[in-house]
Amino acid sequence: MTGTERKALNKYYPPDFDPRKLPKVSIPRNRQYVIRVMAPFNMKCNTCGEYIYKGKKFNARRETVEDEDYIGLSIFRFYIRCPQCLAEITFKTDLKNCDYAEEHGATRLFEAEKMLINQLSVMEEEAEKEKGNAMLMLEKRTKMSRFEMEALERLEDLKELNKRQATVDYDALIEQAKEEELAEILHQKEEEDRYVQSVFENTIDKSGPSSSSLLIKRLPDLSDEETDKKLETSTFVVEKKPRISKQKLFLRGVVKKKDTSVEKKKTFSQLGNDSTTPDTGSLGLLGTYGGGICKLMLKYVW
Repeated sequence: MTGTERKALNKYYPPDFDPRKLPKVSIPRNRQYVIRVMAPFNMKCNTCGEYIYKGKKFNARRETVEDEDYIGLSIFRFYIRCPQCLAEITFKTDLKNCDYAEEHGATRLFEAEKMLINQLSVMEEEAEKEKGNAMLMLEKRTKMSRFEMEALERLEDLKELNKRQATVDYDALIEQAKEEELAEILHQKEEEDRYVQSVFENTIDKSGPSSSSLLIKRLPDLSDEETDKKLETSTFVVEKKPRISKQKLFLRGVVKKKDTSVEKKKTFSQLGNDSTTPDTGSLGLLGTYGGGICKLMLKYVW
C-alpha cells in the first residue's frame, strides 16, 4: 500500500470482481513488521562500545513475544542494529513498569530518574506495610530515636575535641573588632567631608567667579584653655579693627563730625549750661546728642 492509496476514502471495484476468487494468505503467528522506532533509553553496545543515546531513530523489526504477556496484554520485541558495528541489539516492552527492558547486545546506562522512581516506590510499599503493622512502626521510631541520640553524642565529642585543640586569642579578636569599627567610622567621616566639599563647590560654581575665590574653612571647636594657650604661644600679631557700634552707624548721617581746624568750640553741655557729664552708656550718649541738637535749634530761633 502506497502513501497516496492509504489516504483514499473509496476504492474502485470492477463489475466482474469476485472476492471468492481471491487466494487465501496464511499469516504466521511470529510475523515481523519493519517499523520506525527511537531508542527508549541510553545504551552502550557490548560489541564495539558505541554509545547510543535516547531518541536515536532506527528501522527496527517488531514481533510479538510468544508465551509471555502482562494481564492479557501482548509484549513486543524490537530488533535494531548498532550504527557503528551493525551488531544486533534487542529490547522489549515492560508494561509493569511502563518502560522498556534490554535483552542482549547492549547495556543500559545509569539513569537517575529511574533510580529515584524505584526508591519512591520502595518507600511507598514500606509505608503501606507500616500502616498495617503497629510493631514495625514502633521499631522504626526506636531506631530513629537511637540514631538521633548517637548523632548528638558524636557532635558533642567533636565540639569538645575542637575546644581542646583550638588556640584562640580573644584579646586579639577584640582589638581587631575595635580597629575595624574605627576604620569604618573614619571612612564614614571621609565620605561626609567629601560630600560637603562637593556641595560647597557646586554652590560656588553657581554663584559666580567672584565668590569662587572665597574659601571658608571651619575651625575645630576648642575650649577656652586651649585657645588661651595658642594665643600665648603664637608669634603672629593680629591687628584688630575698631568695632563701630550700631548706634554710631545709625547717627552717622545725622551728626556732623567735629572740625579739627577749630580748637575751641562749645560743646553740647556748655551750650545748655549743663555741668553734668554725658553717660558713657549707649542710652546716655543718645540722650546727650538729642538734647544738644534741641538746644541749638532753640538758640537760633530766639
